[in-house]
Amino acid sequence: MNSSMITYAISLHFSTDASDIITKAVRDIAEATSNNFIIENKIPPHITIGAFHAAKKDEARLLQLTEEFARAQKAGVVHFSEIDNFKGKVLFLKGEKDSFLAQMNRQLHSLVLNEFESGENGYYLPKI
Repeated sequence: MNSSMITYAISLHFSTDASDIITKAVRDIAEATSNNFIIENKIPPHITIGAFHAAKKDEARLLQLTEEFARAQKAGVVHFSEIDNFKGKVLFLKGEKDSFLAQMNRQLHSLVLNEFESGENGYYLPKI
């Protein structure tokens, strides 16, 4: 990756009611495990569906593509299947990559990868 490139993550956020439920679960997990990273860093409930590299000068175009993508989306249901751990610091609820999330992931990447590089985390790349 070119050193002038920035990695941008594109994430889904939840309704207030769903966020409240997820936040309670995160607080309960933090209390049970003493792993408070998400709470201490005030990380809101979200699901990252893509990461892309772009130069700062191209940020407006990436934002425009992301807004186009967002306008085309419909509400859906996300199922959480397990608790996972990221780099020994972040405990999180893992969403199932079901057809709803998989289709959204494919649509995002088919739109954005025409102009931008994928981020270094291959986990976000769609399985085609």
